[in-house]
Amino acid sequence: MSVFRNILVYAETADEACLAEVVAFAEQSGAALSVCDVIAPAPTLDAGDAVARLKALDWSLAFERLRGLCAPHQGRLPLDYAVLTGNPFLTVTEQVARQGFDLVVHISETRTEGPGAALNPTGMHLVRKCPAAVWTLHPRQKEPAASLLLAVDREVTAAGAGAERFARELAATACDLAAARGATLHLVHAWQPYGQTLLDDPRAGLSPVEVEAYLAAQEKDHVAWFECLASDVVSAAPAVKLERHLERGSPVDVIPALARHSRASLVILGTVGTSALPGVLIGTTAEAILAAAETPVLALKPRGFTTPIQFAAPAEKLRAVDEGGTAQ
Repeated sequence: MSVFRNILVYAETADEACLAEVVAFAEQSGAALSVCDVIAPAPTLDAGDAVARLKALDWSLAFERLRGLCAPHQGRLPLDYAVLTGNPFLTVTEQVARQGFDLVVHISETRTEGPGAALNPTGMHLVRKCPAAVWTLHPRQKEPAASLLLAVDREVTAAGAGAERFARELAATACDLAAARGATLHLVHAWQPYGQTLLDDPRAGLSPVEVEAYLAAQEKDHVAWFECLASDVVSAAPAVKLERHLERGSPVDVIPALARHSRASLVILGTVGTSALPGVLIGTTAEAILAAAETPVLALKPRGFTTPIQFAAPAEKLRAVDEGGTAQ
């Protein structure tokens, strides 16, 4: 069962195919859906009524884009839409903080190719500071490859019920998306032995036999954890085709390479066992992977993550409005 019940779409780009994909996921998850666009605030100028007229036109055009985007899906599920005003990432984050959205979908054009193409500056701000999970979607010229990649990480020093629950929430979300797309799910865990650069240092005092035993014990521990998680995924979603990848190496290198090799259309990631400190992403490893990502990503955060941003004034209520500004 999906962990998402209240989804907010920030349609920076009004792309019909992207929204249709989100609607299908929301229907499968039994989630309510809200769609917004964010326009810049009007300046304070003494210019007669020109500013007011331009502001009204800007709002009207944005509203028409949203109405046309949402029209095909009205009646299929609970769906609201609205045009908001302000800084995009701050405005979206405030909506999440005040109204309890648990997933933000950011539809945006990618402005680059290669490393870093997955997130524009607004997307990266949302991933870092928005308390909800963030899913980026890009308009595409062709059908996406039927392949998703779920990257799972583990802090062996911070194991606990919360860490295991987060791992399974990641898996449940990935399975829901794979089922909605009819996609193969690639489950990957990249690991490195603790202190591997020090193992050959004479000052460590480790013999070759001790080093071999140490590495074998670390690998055995990661294999056991990974196989347990993979078995849970198979049990929870037997209809989803699962491919397992347990790789020794840096996640920052392994995950992007595997995403390219598998032609994944989405990379889903989160770090198990990391404390949710205000203003801190899921972890430094995830931060590096996101910064280098080439394909759309879904970044989940542990329960208890809070935004470091403080909001003073009440937020605009997100709801559909008509052309005259009257709430429906």
